[in-house]
Amino acid sequence: MSLLKALKHAMVKDTAYVSQTDIFLQQFDKKNPRKSDSQLKEIEKHRDIFNRQRKSKIRW
Repeated sequence: MSLLKALKHAMVKDTAYVSQTDIFLQQFDKKNPRKSDSQLKEIEKHRDIFNRQRKSKIRW
């Protein structure tokens, strides 16, 4: 392996990494599938933001 390929390989981020916090939260969600009222409000808020329609177009 050339030096350039070795350096490039070493600089690539590990995208398969899963933190301990992510593992904990995933297990917690599996054990507690029912969402709290605040979680449901947060989900609804983000859904509304995502689905929001622009009322008027900006004309330059």
